[in-house]
Amino acid sequence: MPSASAAAAGSVVEFEVVEIAPGLRLHLNREVKLKTTIVEASLACALDEDPTRTALIPHVLVRGTERLPDARAISRFLEDLYDADLEPDVIRHGDRQAPLLRLEVAHRRYLPGGGGRADGRDPLREGLALLGDLFFRPRLDPATDAFPEAVVRSEKAVLGREIRGLRDDRADYALERCGEEVARGEPASRYELGSVEDLPAIEPVDLAARWRDLVRRYPLDVLVVGDHDLAEVEAALRAGFPLERRARTAAELAPAAPSRPTARALGTPLHVVVERAQVEQAQLCLGYRTGIGYVAPEYAALLVFNAVFGGDGRSRLFQNVREKAGLAYEAASVLDRQKGIVTATLGIDPENVARVIGMVEAEATSLARGEIAPGELEDARKSVLLRLRDLEDDPIFRIGFERARTLEGRRDVTYVDLVARVASVTADEIAAVARRAALDTILALAAR
Repeated sequence: MPSASAAAAGSVVEFEVVEIAPGLRLHLNREVKLKTTIVEASLACALDEDPTRTALIPHVLVRGTERLPDARAISRFLEDLYDADLEPDVIRHGDRQAPLLRLEVAHRRYLPGGGGRADGRDPLREGLALLGDLFFRPRLDPATDAFPEAVVRSEKAVLGREIRGLRDDRADYALERCGEEVARGEPASRYELGSVEDLPAIEPVDLAARWRDLVRRYPLDVLVVGDHDLAEVEAALRAGFPLERRARTAAELAPAAPSRPTARALGTPLHVVVERAQVEQAQLCLGYRTGIGYVAPEYAALLVFNAVFGGDGRSRLFQNVREKAGLAYEAASVLDRQKGIVTATLGIDPENVARVIGMVEAEATSLARGEIAPGELEDARKSVLLRLRDLEDDPIFRIGFERARTLEGRRDVTYVDLVARVASVTADEIAAVARRAALDTILALAAR
């Protein structure tokens, strides 16, 4: 049973939820210590539907509304709203793509001039009205009823540079490519920003059609963290969002699912990919499928397994491959929590590829045999619990946790339960996870 302190922390993390319109939900986490209010409004769709157009939409939306016709007008409005901050983003969550807008505004209690009410302004109400305009009343060209051509052209160029810029960081690029290969044939194999090949075909009219479909039918979650009552926030949202523009029924998304382990043990060959690039050292990634998703009973053990394997500076890969053997400049493992994919990522000299692969596989095999020292297990559990406590301290992490539970359709998975499960993970449970971790893909990024 969770301790009183854990239960109290859980109450800090939890959100109240109310459905405002079909597929449009308000989530409120009352954080009394914050002097600002953070709002994230995120749509959700399948990652393989139309990823490049979808990735463009939040960036085009912040370029103007009917009321504030260009980015300069929006910037002046935010500055006048006590230096509010607005940020567009696109997130991948397993097989889902989530274009979003994030807004931070001052709490009216802390505004200058007599408790912040001297001018009668309410930053939360005005901020939600701005989000309502951005999502539902963006600036359109009256002649075409589409986004302005100059705005679309500009944002396509920016997105193209961002997609191509992924190659500038060899470790991030190799990790992304390995993830795409492990998830081949699944929506998660697509990059959340789409591809440069799609950009030339995107026109203002079809981009506007995609926007209309998303905001009318697709799940839209508004997550709020701040010192407010639910009734207050709901009233502000209803006032600021034109709910009549939502369809009477919301689009249905396919259930989220982790990547299942392949049948390699039955003879399926290992998937090996070698890419050439302008690099001085090789980047090596080994992608393991576990079949354990974000809300599976074994999820806590998967978190601790990843911590032991390569999660931090005390992990097997860092200590044994990098420090003791001196075969890697960097050595870690990264967990895709939604797809249940663990990827070992190492920067090495090209002549050491075969030896390093053998060492990584040896560590995975050792864990599968249950060869875990008590101190090693305790360190790994503490490492995971320390990261989980970020949910208590950081509102952005808290919003991410709530978003993930919502996208998975499993808000019943609570922070308190997860903390309790991590704290009690055993060596046998880690071994069981390790036995399920099937090496699916080896990707090497090497010099030309």
